[in-house]
Amino acid sequence: MKDEILKFLNIESNNGLSEGTLKKYEIDLNLFFEYMEHKQNIKSLNSVTGEEGQKIIDRYINYLKREGYKPSTINGKIVSINKFLKYLGHEFKAKAIKVQNKMYIENIISEREFERLIRACKDNKRDYTIIMTLANTGLRISELLSLTINDPKKESIYIYGKGGKGRELILSPQLKKILNDYIDNYRMKTHKRLLFTGERGALKRNAINKMLLKYQKKTGISKEKMHPHSFRHFYAKYLISKGIGLDIIQTLLGHENINTTSIYTKSSKKELVSIINRTFLASI
Repeated sequence: MKDEILKFLNIESNNGLSEGTLKKYEIDLNLFFEYMEHKQNIKSLNSVTGEEGQKIIDRYINYLKREGYKPSTINGKIVSINKFLKYLGHEFKAKAIKVQNKMYIENIISEREFERLIRACKDNKRDYTIIMTLANTGLRISELLSLTINDPKKESIYIYGKGGKGRELILSPQLKKILNDYIDNYRMKTHKRLLFTGERGALKRNAINKMLLKYQKKTGISKEKMHPHSFRHFYAKYLISKGIGLDIIQTLLGHENINTTSIYTKSSKKELVSIINRTFLASI
């Protein structure tokens, strides 16, 4: 099945699939392959058909549940598996599991922690610029890495986000100043077009994760908060704290449904615990 996975990934790569999605497919399918080989003693899915195949897939999903994977994570793996099964020509497929809607978003960096982080990265202008851009735009990591050196010169930028949907991004004058200072004085010219670079060329997702982990160790901020998407949550929460309307935040983040945006109005579990602790009624 290893050869089948490699052929599938090559085809998807030739079809223009992003590097991040290809990597995810590879990780998900290799985990699936290990399970099939070591737990089911199956080396190829070509000989598996119909009801038998469906049972094998269902057993794998149950295995992931027992291993402690979150429903949302399992559903992500299901997408990869179903793509692969379709490529092999199978009619059976993995069924998505129900994900309970969250009442709140946990692990959002606080304003005080953000100030601590900025102090820690201030001397590294590239890292400082990346973090300031994430925190002041709510960009997804793929969107950040697609920015070009010409973007800060524009009045607005058209960003292609999740699912290929586009939205307009307007940069504040303050952020433009930070970006232009980075471009003029600190950016490594190892890529002709893309904005954020390192010694070997344009930065990849993994480099951003490593950079944030470095500052996590320096600042003591929890690992759960130090990932690129956390700054998107931070940006949304910050806008809400400043009284910005949900419809505007929805537009800025590129959410298709305002219900997705409304989750940021909810208090976190930590905030709810604090409220409960402060409002205990001993007597009336």
